[in-house]
Parts: sequence; C-alpha cells; structure tokens
Amino acid sequence: MQVLMTSSNDDDVAKEIFIKLGEVLSRVIEHLGEMASHLSRRLLPLLLAGCQHRYSRHIRITCLANMAQLVPLLRHDMTSYQHELTDCLTSMASDGNDVEIRRAAIHVFRTIIERMECDVIEVFPDVIKRWSDLLKDCYEDDVDHVARLHSQLALEGLKKMKKEILLRARHAPLSKKIVVRPTL
Repeated sequence: MQVLMTSSNDDDVAKEIFIKLGEVLSRVIEHLGEMASHLSRRLLPLLLAGCQHRYSRHIRITCLANMAQLVPLLRHDMTSYQHELTDCLTSMASDGNDVEIRRAAIHVFRTIIERMECDVIEVFPDVIKRWSDLLKDCYEDDVDHVARLHSQLALEGLKKMKKEILLRARHAPLSKKIVVRPTL
C-alpha cells in the first residue's frame, strides 16, 4: 500500500489495486478485532498518510473507511495519535474537499463515537471539543444531506454520552476520608 501511495500517476490499475488492498485490509481488521492493536503502529501512520494523498480521492476514501474500522478497536493506543487523527479528519471534513471525502471523514467521527461510547472522553480528552465544534459546523453549514445526517447522528451520540457520564457522577456514592495527622 505504501508503494502505491507514493506513485504520483493517476493510473486506474493502481487505484483499483489500492482499493482492493483496502478492502482486504478492512476484512483483516474486522477478523482481528481487538488483536488489531498490535498492528496499529504500522497501520495508523499509513492510513493517516493515505488520507492526505493528493492525487487520488479513491485512496483518501479507502483510507478513511479503513480508519473508521480500525480506530474504535485501538481505544487506549489512540491517545498518542489523537491530535494527528483530529487534524487529518478536520482537514478532510473541510468544505474544500469532495463531497464523498467529507462524508467519509464525518462517518469516521460517527463510527468512533458510536463504537467507543463513553470511552471517547477518556481516549480523546484533548480534542473532543474540536470534534463537537466541527460536527456542529458541518450540521449547520454543509449542503450535503448525507454529511448533515452523519453529523447529526454523531452529535446525538456525543449528547447521549455526556448525559450518561453526568448520570453516573450524580448517582455515585459520596465518600469522605478523615485523616488525623500527628502533632509535632
């Protein structure tokens, strides 16, 4: 995949091979499940680089689709990649990109939020506000109805997650700890 991404030509055969490799990769990730975290140090930088590929939108979409499957499986390995992932996805979801690329980027946000549920706040603590702002902007400003729907569903997932966390905190038992210090 890395060799195909470095090719600068817009060859249809290279695109087709890359898309087929991407499909195989998504099946491998699906079958590995939680074991996919062992491959994260190689796969995630490759997928992030593929999302920034400047010659082919097919490569970008394929990498985003694979990222939607991989990232929820990595949970605690993602904390070190949270800023890179957020920068990549926000640039892909910007208005300057193709509609399908924007849809795929917003779908990655939605998939992460749906699959990780309350763990999103623990795994992505520094960037969750940026996610929320981006999704709100996409919901309010995007003309594509599919991207708006994905944004709406992701925002509803965030809202539901926030309510669950607040309810847990409200019903948590209060405890006090009294410590007697020795006098000097």
